[in-house]
Amino acid sequence: MALHGVDDTLASAREALESFAALVATLGPLGQVLYVATYAGLELVLLPATPLALLAASMFGLYPGLLLSSAGGITGATTAFLLSRYALRERVVAATRNTPQFKAIDRAIERDAFKVVLLINLSPLASLQNILNYVYGTTSVELGPYMAASYLALLPRTYATVAAGYLGSSLLEGDGGGQGQLAVASTAAALVASVLVAKVAKQALDEMEAEDR
Repeated sequence: MALHGVDDTLASAREALESFAALVATLGPLGQVLYVATYAGLELVLLPATPLALLAASMFGLYPGLLLSSAGGITGATTAFLLSRYALRERVVAATRNTPQFKAIDRAIERDAFKVVLLINLSPLASLQNILNYVYGTTSVELGPYMAASYLALLPRTYATVAAGYLGSSLLEGDGGGQGQLAVASTAAALVASVLVAKVAKQALDEMEAEDR
């Protein structure tokens, strides 16, 4: 019974994504605006935008898909930051005040805001990215450094996801030629780079924490 419910949920999600992709295709340039806005909206309500990133290459092509997905990511992140700083600050502080990790982030940002935001967003903590965007709004980091660090950090993750979607669509289309080989190479390179970057970022954060101690 539970498995049947999961199957129904997955089928509904797949239908929703297919309908969304069809709608975007009919709107032309406005479809790209809708894609970016929807991507950002998902991040604002703390939902993963990964399914949209996986669809990006089949909808727009590999590099246009990367550009639009990263635009959606930084738009959502910046909006969450601004909402937290100017409208939801007290609520965010109340929700996170008893979380040691978020307290440590606040202290670290006082030292070097750009570097700390960049490293955290590249590290395994990036899995909490949607929540962290609100947390950053309660810290001392300024908007400019925050946006620059956030955008640089989201590029490798977004590229890995978009490339994975590109690989999947190429395999489904039975493309074993140049496009298929490019898809495999792009996905492999993106995944390896993401893992290595996350490892280096974590080491750097550990070193900073050790220095504080």
